[in-house]
Amino acid sequence: MFRNCDKGFILLEMLVALNILMFICLTLLPSYTLILNERNNLDLRQTGNELLSTELKAFINGGKPMLNRTVEAADTTYTLTWEFNVEHQKPQACITWIDQINRMSERCGYGQ
Repeated sequence: MFRNCDKGFILLEMLVALNILMFICLTLLPSYTLILNERNNLDLRQTGNELLSTELKAFINGGKPMLNRTVEAADTTYTLTWEFNVEHQKPQACITWIDQINRMSERCGYGQ
């Protein structure tokens, strides 16, 4: 009545293997997309830090005026704002942008 099949897998073994494979894929795929988004956010933060550092160096070394402006880099709009910080008695530059998951990010630095 029942035949032994030594040449391949039975249906139950195939379903178990497919179930394990789908479980692994469904648990790793969201983590992978989160890692990709955070890697892109780190790239955006690095670009923002470089822009802020360049502006502060130009202000300190060359006396560049404190002008608010926007900069387009890497398909992202960075907004640079200057203000005088009363607490520290120094000019302060802040750069803001919106990252990959629509969070507002900001970095600030002081001039001398």
